[in-house]
Amino acid sequence: MTEHSLLDTEGMRQMVFVSPEGRKEVLWVAAAGENQWRVLNVPVWQYGISYGTIVSGRPDRGDRLRFGQVSEPSTGATVRAVVPRPRVARDVYHSIIQPGIVSEGTGVGPATHYDPPLVAFHLHDRTAVQGKVAAYLDGLMNEGIITHWEIGDPELEPEETPDGPVEERIDELVHQRPPSPT
Repeated sequence: MTEHSLLDTEGMRQMVFVSPEGRKEVLWVAAAGENQWRVLNVPVWQYGISYGTIVSGRPDRGDRLRFGQVSEPSTGATVRAVVPRPRVARDVYHSIIQPGIVSEGTGVGPATHYDPPLVAFHLHDRTAVQGKVAAYLDGLMNEGIITHWEIGDPELEPEETPDGPVEERIDELVHQRPPSPT
């Protein structure tokens, strides 16, 4: 299965993820087996999760699921970049970051824009963040085009969760439903 064939509209549901800081993020997932779900969005706040990651979930309020654990990591990786004001992350991603990474021979996309300052995007190959892509992003930092970048799932194993309950924030970031395949 290729990264771009992940969008299967059968069995799509919303899944609630909570970061160690208590940030709630609602991502779309598609059935990938018994109680297994493939992540269909690029997360903004979650670490250890990327587009294409297979996760388990349990029922939550309404039709939503609640994240359980990572069953299989994505072959790709989430990278986040922050742009200085007055720039807008969406514009910088589409005009500079995406074309530059593609020119380095790496597949990139989809992306989540948390405008104005942040874009989270998916690299199709996890290992691509090392070498040319890292050097390219570092170069953008040196030029002042971005102020910071990081890989959102640096380890194949998910991060340990903090001891004790996490206080969830009231607000949540709800991602758009991915487009249906044409």
